[in-house]
Amino acid sequence: MTEALNRECAHKITLADMERKNAIARLEDKLSYLEKELQEAAKDKEGLAGKLDKAYSEMRDLASKTVESASGVKIIGGPDKGVN
Repeated sequence: MTEALNRECAHKITLADMERKNAIARLEDKLSYLEKELQEAAKDKEGLAGKLDKAYSEMRDLASKTVESASGVKIIGGPDKGVN
């Protein structure tokens, strides 16, 4: 009986050790995957930040050109015409 209990105990210990190693391997795989995802997200963020900066720059240029072109236009019926 003692021999059978020893074998059963050894078997359970072996199974528990295998489960632990398997769990560690799964967690390491998950960590590796998440690190890769984080790196890709950082690259995407950099790209989007660059696009946003470019869009703001183009918007400022367009606003400047609009103000420059509008400064030479006279508005008909403006306050200096005295329209009632």
